[in-house]
Amino acid sequence: MKLKEIIKNLSDRAELILVVTCSFGYFIWGSISYLLTPGEAHQLTNENLIFILIYESVVLAFVFWFLRNRDWKFSDFNILPSAGMTGIGFGLALFNYYLYYILFIIAAAISPKFYQLACQPAITKGNASLGLIVLVSLFNPLFEEMLVVGYLIPAIEKLKNLTIAINTSVAIRLLYHLYQGPIAAVFIVPMGLIFAYWYAHKRNLWPLIVAHAIGDFVGFMNLR
Repeated sequence: MKLKEIIKNLSDRAELILVVTCSFGYFIWGSISYLLTPGEAHQLTNENLIFILIYESVVLAFVFWFLRNRDWKFSDFNILPSAGMTGIGFGLALFNYYLYYILFIIAAAISPKFYQLACQPAITKGNASLGLIVLVSLFNPLFEEMLVVGYLIPAIEKLKNLTIAINTSVAIRLLYHLYQGPIAAVFIVPMGLIFAYWYAHKRNLWPLIVAHAIGDFVGFMNLR
């Protein structure tokens, strides 16, 4: 039996496990490892950004090839850019930041320990170039949102239901951001819920990519 026939005959559950493992397994493993055995914070360097670009490019190319053999098309990811959707993306980014600061202030007021942990970042300032920051800020959101939202939500909705799909999307997003410590709880979870609910009801990935790109760029520039 040819490889393409084997791929086509896989169950939907096997497809889901393979795509999630291939897309986020390495990042989840690294994030949990850092959380369990915290070491020195990593610097934001050109080498780190180049690695992200190469790794995500290879993974996305493989996953897209695999899904094409499972009768997925690029249009199934619902990346539908327009001026209006771009504006909504900027609005989502702004809303996420306001929500983050409100939740951060509340969490810090409730628990001084939370504030102390939050002030110990996993990534510190380095020598990253502006060009690489821009490239990663554009490509990483495409990689993440296509897979953790654009693929994961309809794939799990097909197997289970929309509620489980949304919660699973948020859970996986949180898992590969655990290296950020308590910040992940007050920023990644609300952002993941907002993004997942938007896509679940509007089925347009573009505003999420825009909002994510803005968030990455601002975050990287703060570490430059």
